[in-house]
Amino acid sequence: MGNLNRTSMQNIYVFVVCGGLEHINTLHYSLPFFKKRTQNPIWVVSDSTRNESPVVHSDIIDVKVPAEYDNHQASIWLKTNLHNLLPKGNRYVYLDTDILAIGSQSDAIFEQYIPPIRFAADHCKMKQFSPYAVNCMCLPTHTAYRERVNALLEQQDPLSGTEEIFLLEKRNELQRIFATIKSNKLMVLSTAIRFFTSGNRFMLTKEFYFDKSAKVWCGSDGTPVMYQVDMRKIAKVAGLKYIPIKNDIVGKDGKSIWVDSCNHLAQCIENKFQIPIGNKNWQHWNGGVFLFSDESHVFMQMWHELTIEIFKDPEWKTRDQGTLIATVWKLGLQNHPVLDETWNFIADYGSKNLFLNEAKTAITRDANLFIHPEFIHIYHHFGDEKWDVWNWAKNKM
Repeated sequence: MGNLNRTSMQNIYVFVVCGGLEHINTLHYSLPFFKKRTQNPIWVVSDSTRNESPVVHSDIIDVKVPAEYDNHQASIWLKTNLHNLLPKGNRYVYLDTDILAIGSQSDAIFEQYIPPIRFAADHCKMKQFSPYAVNCMCLPTHTAYRERVNALLEQQDPLSGTEEIFLLEKRNELQRIFATIKSNKLMVLSTAIRFFTSGNRFMLTKEFYFDKSAKVWCGSDGTPVMYQVDMRKIAKVAGLKYIPIKNDIVGKDGKSIWVDSCNHLAQCIENKFQIPIGNKNWQHWNGGVFLFSDESHVFMQMWHELTIEIFKDPEWKTRDQGTLIATVWKLGLQNHPVLDETWNFIADYGSKNLFLNEAKTAITRDANLFIHPEFIHIYHHFGDEKWDVWNWAKNKM
C-alpha cells in the first residue's frame, strides 16, 4: 500500500472484512458507493488467509489474526484493534461493510470529529439491545411468542405472508399512512370520527378504503390489501394477554411481545467488569460508523481488551457493542456528543415507522422527522429487492 508511508495527516475511510463470502460480497457492493463520492483513500483491513474469496480492492492491509478466534471474532478483533494496526497521524472513519454512501457530502463526516472518539446513536436504547448482546432467555422467549402470534395472524389475514411486490408496496404504503395518523393526536381523533360516522365503506384516503362488512382494507380499485384481525382473540388462543388501550399483546412477563427489552446486559457489565451503568435505559452508541485518531488510543485499547475478554464467556454473545457500552461508562463518556443520524441512518426492516416520503427524497423511522442521509446502514435485508428502502438506496449509485 503506497499510501501508508505519507507523513501529512490524511482523512481515510476504513472497512474491516474477514472470512465469509457474504461479508466480502457486501463490501464489494458498498465500495463503489464511496469511491463515487470521495477522493480520500479507502482502506480495507482483512486477514486474507481466512477469506472465502479474495478482496478486490487497491488498498488492503493484510493482518494475521490469532488462530484461536473464529472468523466472527477475528473481524471484531481487527475492528477494535485498528488503533494498533493503522499508521499514526491520520483521521479515520470506520465503516461496517453494510454502510452505503448515498448523499452528496460524504466527506463532510471528517469535520464531525470530536475527540477522543465519535460514534452515532443506535436506533434503540440499551434495554432493547440487551437480549441481543447477552445469552439471557428474554429473546428466545419473546421470539417464541411472536412466532405463535404470527401464525395466528396469517390465519386471519391470508395476505400477511405475501411475497408479491405490488401487494407488499401497497401494504407498506398503508402502514405508512397508519403511522402518520398515530403520530398526531388530532389526526387520530378526526380519523376515528370519520370512521364511526361513515357507511360500510370508509375512505381513509383516495388510495385506500375499509370495507366494514368484509373487514378488509382495499386499494381504490377494490383489491384486498390487508384484512382486519382480532388481536384479542389471537392473544387468547396464543395463551397471552391483550391490552386494549395499547392495542398490544404482552407475554407472561407483562412486556410487549414485539419489543425485546431487559436489564441483563447492564447486570453482566457490572458483574464482569465492575462497571456500574448509571442509566439502564441509556441511549447507547452504534458501532457501524465512528471517527477516530491518535487521540482515541486509550478508548480503543480498553474497548479491544474488554471485547477479547467476552469471547470465551458463555454469558455473552460475540458482539462488540456491549463492551463498547462498558468502555463509554468506564471512561465517563456517556454524555459525549454523538453523530447526527445523517451519518449512520439505521434502516430497520422490521419497523412499521420506517418509510420514504411521497416524493422518495427523504426517509423517516419515527413517522415524523424526515432525513436525507449521507450514509445508510442496512444491517439486515441487505440486497432485498422486495423492500422499497433497499431499492431507493441502491438507486443512489
